[in-house]
This record gives sequence, C-alpha cells and structure tokens, in this order.
Amino acid sequence: MAIATHKVVIVRLWLFSEMSNNQSLGFYSLLFLAQALEKQKITTSTQIMVVTNNMQDVVGNEKIYPEKATVLGPCMVIDAVGEIFLNTSVAPFS
Repeated sequence: MAIATHKVVIVRLWLFSEMSNNQSLGFYSLLFLAQALEKQKITTSTQIMVVTNNMQDVVGNEKIYPEKATVLGPCMVIDAVGEIFLNTSVAPFS
C-alpha cells in the first residue's frame, strides 16, 4: 500500500516588482512567514520559493535594487534551520 505524501510549496513573488518598500516585502515578510510556520507547528514538508528581479546585475543595464539582496539572509537561515526544525526548505530565484 502506497502512503501519500504531500508537499506544500509557497511561492513568494513580493520582490518581483520595482516598488520602494523592498525591505518590508523581502527580508521582514520572509522572516515573519518562517516565524508563523514555526508557531503553527507545520509538519508537512514545505518549500518556499522566493522570486526577485533587479536584485543582481545580469546584463549590465538593469536598474539594480541592492536592498532586495537582504532577502538572501533569511533564505539561507530558513533553509539551514528549517530542514531541522520546520521541515522547510527555501529556493531563491532571481
């Protein structure tokens, strides 16, 4: 008999914009999301996909928003700690 396994995927598109409140939409919202998942004691395997644009120089003529790069900190910590405590992983995409 096969046991069904479910995985929750959360796609974060908040930083896929040219808005000015990148710290609130990136770093802090991801931090609060991780805290909420921990508080709810989510046991289902969860993957958070964080999608950004204009965070890094790719072609050379983009307008760069360096404050978007602060989202990489929570991504790395949630991914490292989340696998142990939250059954959560994070995949940043830019």
